[in-house]
Amino acid sequence: MSNRTAFLRRSTRIRFIGLMLGWAALASALACQPGSSSLEERLADGRAKFEEGFFHDAKAAFASVLADDPDHAAAAYAYARTAMVLHEYEEAIPAYERALALAPDDPRVHEEYVYSLGWGGTFRGRRDWFDQAIEAAGEAVRRFPDLGPLYFEAENAADGLNDADAWLQILEEIEPDVGDSPVFRIHRAGARLEKAKSSGDDDNVAALEDEIRAQLVEAAEAAEGAASEPETGLLRYVLVHGHSLLDDREAKRRWLERLEEVPSARHLAANYAHFDIFYEDYFAASEEPADVQLEILDRWLERFPPRWENEDFVTATVPMSLRVSLLVEESERRKRSEAAPAEGSSPDETTGRLASLADDALLDEIIDLTERLARLDTEFALGSYGEAIYHLLAVDERPDEVLRLADQGIARIREGRSGLISPGTRTEEFEPTMDNWWAGFERARGRALHRLDRASEAEKALRSAVARWKRADRLASLGEFLVEQQRDAEGYEMLVDALAWHAAARGLRDEPPYRDEALAAAGRIGKSETELDADIAAAAERARAELRERLVGRPLDAEAPDFELADTLGEDWRLSDLAGKTVVLNYWATWCGPCRAELPHYAELAGSYADREDVVFLAITTDRDRSLARDFLEEHGYEFTTLFDEGSATDFNITGIPATIVIGPKGRIQYRAGGFPGKERYEREMRWRIDELSAG
Repeated sequence: MSNRTAFLRRSTRIRFIGLMLGWAALASALACQPGSSSLEERLADGRAKFEEGFFHDAKAAFASVLADDPDHAAAAYAYARTAMVLHEYEEAIPAYERALALAPDDPRVHEEYVYSLGWGGTFRGRRDWFDQAIEAAGEAVRRFPDLGPLYFEAENAADGLNDADAWLQILEEIEPDVGDSPVFRIHRAGARLEKAKSSGDDDNVAALEDEIRAQLVEAAEAAEGAASEPETGLLRYVLVHGHSLLDDREAKRRWLERLEEVPSARHLAANYAHFDIFYEDYFAASEEPADVQLEILDRWLERFPPRWENEDFVTATVPMSLRVSLLVEESERRKRSEAAPAEGSSPDETTGRLASLADDALLDEIIDLTERLARLDTEFALGSYGEAIYHLLAVDERPDEVLRLADQGIARIREGRSGLISPGTRTEEFEPTMDNWWAGFERARGRALHRLDRASEAEKALRSAVARWKRADRLASLGEFLVEQQRDAEGYEMLVDALAWHAAARGLRDEPPYRDEALAAAGRIGKSETELDADIAAAAERARAELRERLVGRPLDAEAPDFELADTLGEDWRLSDLAGKTVVLNYWATWCGPCRAELPHYAELAGSYADREDVVFLAITTDRDRSLARDFLEEHGYEFTTLFDEGSATDFNITGIPATIVIGPKGRIQYRAGGFPGKERYEREMRWRIDELSAG
């Protein structure tokens, strides 16, 4: 037994006991008792459930095998993989460690273990998992130096720490053992190149780029005379990655297409294929007939089939989701054409297979794909329901299906299982996010029930939506319903509130029709347009007060991890030194579009507090290449204090940017915000947060 294997067996034993208890509990939920069918039959059943997207059932099936045979390597791997797909990293990571102890020579287990650690670190804010990922990747590269995805997973972990040196150091340490691998050599050169670029060492950058070009010439010559398919695939992968390092998109695309011709090596560059061929081709075809786009999606569904054996299984959800959107667009086009033939699309705008689908068949496919996506997509399952539901409501079709899909969504929320929303959703955000989705489904139920002439049930659902999570569109739906029921006074009140909430926080897709309805209801109850405007203004004040309370009324009061980071002038900033002040941290990067949109308003906001010694603004760039951030700041003339991150984003559990953390004078996190909501809301809501903490 190798030292690595012995270490894995020892280090996972205690956690494995805990997993065994979980496996036994899951196994008891199965219809058959353990032992009532063979282990291999139950394993096959779990894989079949996995392929259909019934991940929790699949996990229970694999657990039942492990309950009977704790050393079943295939079941241990299957359990770990399913937990990872569900983003249950606290279970997946020790399960992978157990699988590694049982099958130390399986490269797929090593790769997915590193992947789980890296993305678990990202979504859970675990610096220790990033450290483990880098260390485990180094051990795996020693065994499998030609496995490209291992390097990418290690680089993801290094990104989380903003410490590329940690990975480069490991590469340098293992170079004597694996330096003959062309895959290792190109990734090592890439890591060195990134370090040189980040430090501004232009001479070294040029030398390393020359070294990479030399490797590419060597790889291209060797690829032409390769003796086997695996060797050909490895060399073509080197050419793909090397040209990517040199930003030669044309050459990268050319070699990527040639790599796709080698099925056994496709996995090496699956991410490159996904982004550099699929996305490029699909979005380049955005102006082409819908059938051209459909053909691209079908081709990529074949490339990434949702089967157990497919290592890129989850990638299938992307073309499936785009296919739903394409079908929705076609359905809406037909509805517009039907409503206004003279202004609608010409009959031959859509041709071929898509045009041949009857309206009912088109809706059937949207619904069927939605239900499958809602099972397979463990990052946006509720969103999959939402898109289909909103479309059916928009085209005023299939209220019975709207009701059924909305009920499915609510049932899944009630189950409380993982895999419904973004795995990066923090604990304090989970309940309000679920309440918001639940309220949206209740609104859909109410509208569907109204269409089905079930008025009392419709009103109950619409009121439930407003009570659970008040929003302009939900108030408007209730107001429309009440007006239609000839309850003008109640309907007027709800429509006024809807328009007020829209004024305070937006939320209506088209405001004028609701204003017209409110004005008509006002006339029927003896109110003038002037009185309507006064009522909306008063309600808007109440809405803003309610929004403010929702935003700042329940501060987080969570521990703020300390950091010491250098700014663009080389000065060090320690967070703990700012005790007694309100500190606004803004995490951003040059590649992030919403960040670039937000920064001018961040700069203006920071400038407006410049004379306040009790408020400090610190922008923290997560760019690994510091030269990019410096050039960007200089180009735009930004003078606000900017720090270079070294892992604090992970410590603060930043899972998406732009992100803002507001720390109170006692040094504790009080508020968090993500995304850029637009200039007006951004400025108003940030001032609410800052002024709330500075008031005392």
